[in-house]
Amino acid sequence: MGLYSKQDLKDSQELYQNCEFISKKTRSIYAWRAALWVRYCKEHSLDFSVTEDKLINFLDWLFEIDLVNKINTKKSYVPDILRDHMGSVICLWRIQTGNNPDLV
Repeated sequence: MGLYSKQDLKDSQELYQNCEFISKKTRSIYAWRAALWVRYCKEHSLDFSVTEDKLINFLDWLFEIDLVNKINTKKSYVPDILRDHMGSVICLWRIQTGNNPDLV
């Protein structure tokens, strides 16, 4: 299996489906990145809701699966890759909280 399955991507797309505060194009990009969040949650028998503890563990997991080396290109740097993937999950948190930018 690659970084995630087709079903992980489909599940991720559904999470962003009704989000109105980001464009359709951005939703598509975020869903692609958040497919790893879906895979992480499935592997750890968790629901897809975002919490601070899950975010911390997700970041650790991204290092465990060696994400950076699997998708690294000459134009990508570790902080950029991690920022992009975490940003997609933070967006899910905002969807969850009704677009409240304060992550409480």
